[in-house]
Amino acid sequence: MNGNKSAIDVPDCALPSVLALVGFESADSKILARAIVGAASLTSLTLRDADSLVQGLVDTATPLPHLTVLCLDTQRDTTSLKSLLTNGIELSALRVLDVRDSSTTDNTFLLALLPRLVAL
Repeated sequence: MNGNKSAIDVPDCALPSVLALVGFESADSKILARAIVGAASLTSLTLRDADSLVQGLVDTATPLPHLTVLCLDTQRDTTSLKSLLTNGIELSALRVLDVRDSSTTDNTFLLALLPRLVAL
């Protein structure tokens, strides 16, 4: 409470700062991706088995500068994952990055990201 009678006080714990989606698939994930991109209070994002949403985030081509925690577990090819991590995430702001990829593609691109992960 800030003591200002005209303001509405919202406890920090009520602010939407964490989003976790497991097994989310949609034919048009761009709508949810745009909502995620527009959520400035979102600081932690976990996507597990939500490859279409990862692709939707890539397709929006809008960075997610507020994220400090990102956990991704993908099942398909890593093209979307690579695009998201190299273009859509402010890597220097991340304190936690957990990437798990069940596909058989090459993930050596993650090594090139290490110098940009200064807050880990």
